[in-house]
Amino acid sequence: MREPFGRLAGVGITALLATQTFINLGMTLGIAPITGLTLPFISYGGSSLLTCCLAAGVLLNISARWQPGFSSRDMAGGSMEIREFQPQAVKWLVH
Repeated sequence: MREPFGRLAGVGITALLATQTFINLGMTLGIAPITGLTLPFISYGGSSLLTCCLAAGVLLNISARWQPGFSSRDMAGGSMEIREFQPQAVKWLVH
């Protein structure tokens, strides 16, 4: 992702869903105090389910607009090809 807002939004939404999941699992196992958090996409709750679905939609939209930060032309000015590497690899294996 080239824009930092998309990266920060993706990390924030993922952290939100992961934290909610771990807190709920901790409550179920008895190692965390019981709160009113629902398990994302599993526990029934109208507003919770709607919020999780909206968050997943935003994540899918961010990932659909993802562009790699580099291209094959960035490597050595686009002049390197795979066949240039093969003789060097053979020389390295022989010597």
